[in-house]
Amino acid sequence: MITAPAASSVKYNSIKYNVSTAENKFVGASPEVDKAWREISYDMGDQWISNSDIEKLGMPKTSLKVAHPKTGEEGYRVGMEVFHQLHCINLLRRVTYKEYYEPLGGEFAAGPETLRHHTGNGPPIQVCFLMSEAILTELLFRSLHRDSPA
Repeated sequence: MITAPAASSVKYNSIKYNVSTAENKFVGASPEVDKAWREISYDMGDQWISNSDIEKLGMPKTSLKVAHPKTGEEGYRVGMEVFHQLHCINLLRRVTYKEYYEPLGGEFAAGPETLRHHTGNGPPIQVCFLMSEAILTELLFRSLHRDSPA
């Protein structure tokens, strides 16, 4: 069995998520929403694995080599797939608020074809992840109509 080298760095917490759209800091288009997304998908710093870890994982040694920032040991720069997936979901969110984000540039500045290519990469990766790591927690439904009983 192959384990993830990052597993030893994981800290577990019990969290109750707000999955509604009301008062959810990840919904909408604003500097505050962008800050919330940055905190969970970009502000992680660089990740690094050692030569021995890359061998255990069977990954190519042609990847980007870097020195560990504290020890100087040679290893490889890596990204955690979870942060890549969050980045892709965030980009899909921003596409739904195109009128807000397009004037800001970023991924939108390269034009619609490049943006479509970038947004098209995320869903297949997320489908593979969800199919292999399915979360079986029950999800309760509520009416979105204000005049209906909750």
